[in-house]
Amino acid sequence: MTRSTPTQLRILWLTENYYPNKGGMAQSCDRIVHHLRADGVLVDVVHFTNHLTKTKVVSVQNGKNIAFAMHPDVSHSLNLVWSFIENYNQELAQAQSPAITHLVAFGGQVPMLAAPIFAAWLRLPYVVLLRGNDFDTGIFSPKRQEILKNALLNAAHICVVSKDKMDKIKGLFSQARVSHIANGIDLNEWQLLASDKKKAQEWRNTHVTQVSTRKVWGMFGHLKSKKGVLFFLEALKLSGKLPQVHLLIIGDMTEAVAKFLEANTDILHYTHYPFMERYALLPYYAACDLVAIPSYYDGLPNVMMEAGGLGMPFIAAKAGGMGDFLEEGVHGHLFHPGNLDQCREAINQMFTLSADELQKMGANCKQMVQTQLNHHDETANYRQMFENTLSLQKKASDD
Repeated sequence: MTRSTPTQLRILWLTENYYPNKGGMAQSCDRIVHHLRADGVLVDVVHFTNHLTKTKVVSVQNGKNIAFAMHPDVSHSLNLVWSFIENYNQELAQAQSPAITHLVAFGGQVPMLAAPIFAAWLRLPYVVLLRGNDFDTGIFSPKRQEILKNALLNAAHICVVSKDKMDKIKGLFSQARVSHIANGIDLNEWQLLASDKKKAQEWRNTHVTQVSTRKVWGMFGHLKSKKGVLFFLEALKLSGKLPQVHLLIIGDMTEAVAKFLEANTDILHYTHYPFMERYALLPYYAACDLVAIPSYYDGLPNVMMEAGGLGMPFIAAKAGGMGDFLEEGVHGHLFHPGNLDQCREAINQMFTLSADELQKMGANCKQMVQTQLNHHDETANYRQMFENTLSLQKKASDD
């Protein structure tokens, strides 16, 4: 009996979030694609972007990066995208290159709209890689809900980064195939250099020398309303600990947060920098005593992996993936999202910790990231999911 040769995986990846876009979703997209390609999977990324006037195609190892210039009329743009994909599919066949085996919808409304249709026309399975923001905003949006529901109901598979999303999707659509694949990070590439530690110490010497006992608490990323920043600042003020903290805030913040900071300059010490690329953040992470992630709702924030991987303890809401991996008293102090009393208590608890206890929590965070949130597992789990989806598709066709 002759054993069949495994099919070469080739994924057509539809996204609104990819380099050079900023933010956690673009970062996650870039990371997953990079590691799948390094693992031998062919990935052709179609990036729907408003930053170009002409579509740009760049060949890279194990795939292509296709930055597709979007027209203000989405329906017009997607008809053009389909023409491009149809032609590209024919070119692959003529060149006897590996054929497309899957479509992926990752990040944004347009991929969710396009993937079910393109996949049906190509007679291929599609997978939805659902991040926290797409579900949390889409499910309650009158305009987006039907697009999200259609994408989830017809997907061959759905992957989420937090267990609460898996439960919510199964509660709504019991027939959906959903699995939890956590984000991962490569700690061989993400570590502090001597120069980062030096910059961190110089920053502290400049900003917190006035009061030697003042703690540096960091808040990083796109600090949208869902991130609970204003809620956390109000809890910090009510706790009476605001004067004992120097807030290091890096990222875009809401007008309400800016007004709070301005209104409390008499008791509040803070430094704010605009959004930075992730490697530029290293010395600022190192300058912190802990990192705060007070989200009302979330997926699995890259900040949790990045800070935890550097040995930073947390004060955090048990939202999304943070509730999956962070343990109370082990990795920091936690509170139910939006619970003001619990948040104040968590803040007060952090101030009871000695330097050794804080360092121990940081070490626990680093070990958790190393063992549970590494990029090897993330890549292997995605690859296995794609292979399983293809096998089920072939079995259904044979039947």
